[in-house]
Amino acid sequence: MADTKVKFSFGGEPAEYALELDFNELAEAEPVAGCNLLLAVRKWPNLSCQEMRGLLYAMSRPAHPKVALADAGALCTHDLQVVMAAIRQVLVAAAWLAEEEPKAGTETGDGEQAG
Repeated sequence: MADTKVKFSFGGEPAEYALELDFNELAEAEPVAGCNLLLAVRKWPNLSCQEMRGLLYAMSRPAHPKVALADAGALCTHDLQVVMAAIRQVLVAAAWLAEEEPKAGTETGDGEQAG
């Protein structure tokens, strides 16, 4: 099994966060997040706020079991670009996403156009 652990921090801040892809955590997070997280991965990077927060919540739980859904939302608010980059690293490490993002004007795999 591939190592899907990724650590990230916000520039200049000492706190470090760890993310990991765990299928059981995704499944358990779906009712809490209120969305289908497997479909969210398929839609990457065109996610709703609910889906982004849900993925971050599920991926945070292995290293941070006491994290709340609101905590994940607060991290997204703090710097969404940093959070999205970390989630993407996890999904690429797990081979759930290609290493390169689809180019604008190309299909994403679900019939939608990227960019």
